[in-house]
Amino acid sequence: MFDGQENPLTNIHSAKLHEITPYVTLTGHKYESTPVVAGLAWWSGLDEATQACALEATKGAGKVQREMSLSADTELRPQMEAEGAQFMEADRDSYVAATQPVYDAYAERFPELVPALREAAGL
Repeated sequence: MFDGQENPLTNIHSAKLHEITPYVTLTGHKYESTPVVAGLAWWSGLDEATQACALEATKGAGKVQREMSLSADTELRPQMEAEGAQFMEADRDSYVAATQPVYDAYAERFPELVPALREAAGL
């Protein structure tokens, strides 16, 4: 029995989860990404030009992945609604307000990371 689940629309649709949990609340509280990892020994064996190329390529790939994910959400919503899913928009401002203390607590420990995360999230 499913009472609920948390997934991006692509996962919900491909697994047909909207058929058994038809109520979808769009919170916008996260997005999926796939990190790129490499062993330090391998990475250290690359020349600087190759490292720079790899870093630039992975940054570009991340942007493409995010754009594809947003596009899929836009395309899937009407299809899922036609298949019986019902969408609601969450009160995003409440989420932002509720998580502000987390940003504040970590801003001192990670002074470069927190502003970058806020910018990426559009906050």
